[in-house]
Amino acid sequence: MTDDMTEPRRRLPLFPLPVVLFPGAAMPLHIFEPRYRQMVARCLEYDRKFGLVYHDPDRMGPFGMEPDRVGTIAEIGEFQILPDGRSLLVATGGPRFRIVDGIESDTLYYEALVEPFHDEGEGVEQLMPRRQRTLTLFEAIVERIQEEEDQDGVEGTAEVPARGEDSTGDAKGLAGDEEGFAGESRNGTPDSVPRPDAGPDPAEEVSFQLAARIRIDPLWQQSLLEIRHESERLDRLDELLSRVLDASRGGEDDG
Repeated sequence: MTDDMTEPRRRLPLFPLPVVLFPGAAMPLHIFEPRYRQMVARCLEYDRKFGLVYHDPDRMGPFGMEPDRVGTIAEIGEFQILPDGRSLLVATGGPRFRIVDGIESDTLYYEALVEPFHDEGEGVEQLMPRRQRTLTLFEAIVERIQEEEDQDGVEGTAEVPARGEDSTGDAKGLAGDEEGFAGESRNGTPDSVPRPDAGPDPAEEVSFQLAARIRIDPLWQQSLLEIRHESERLDRLDELLSRVLDASRGGEDDG
C-alpha cells in the first residue's frame, strides 16, 4: 500500500461518518448535504482526498475535532453527479492519520491539521505465519457460511452468530455480495460494501483486508484501526473469528 502522506503534517477536509474506512477498502458514498457537496467539489479540484473519521452522533453527540482522533485518508475514484446536485462516489482508503488540531476556516465543512499515523515496525518474516493463521480461520468461516447457504438455498448476506458486546466483538456477519451506493437515511453512510473480487493477499497487510470484510460494530472497527502493530490486530481478529467459528459449530451440535 502506498503512503500518500509525503509531508509530516497537512491540512485535510474531514468527513465524519458512523462507519470506519480501512486502508485499502472501497466504500460507496451518497453525498447530499450542502457542506459535503462543497467538500467533494474542493477535493475534485485539488487532490481527490479527504479524511473519513468515525463519528456516530447518536452515541457521541456533536462532532468535535479533538486532537489524537484517528481516521483514514479517502481518495475519490468513481464519481457521478446527479441532476439535483447530489453525487455518488466510491472512496478508497489510503493511509491512516491522526488529528493534530482543528482549523477555523470559512468553509462549510470541517478541516483539520493532521499527521501520519503509521504502524510501529515489525518484520515481514515474523508476520507471514501470523497472517496465514488468521487467513485460515477466516477461510474456515467462509466455507462454513457457504455450506449453510447451500443447505438452505439462501443467497445474499450471510449472518454469522457470535457472542459479545458491541465494542468487544458482536459479529453481525461477513460482507455480502450486494453492490451499490448508500441510501438516504444518513448522509454518506453505505448500506453495504462490495465484497472484493480477490481474497486477501498474505504478502501484504492482512488485518485491514479482513476487517473490511467483516460486519461488526464500528466501535470495534475503530479500536482496531487505532492499533499500531499488525500482530496485535491479528490477535484481535483471531479472537473474534474463533468465537464466530465456535458459535457456528455449537449451533450444529445443538441441532
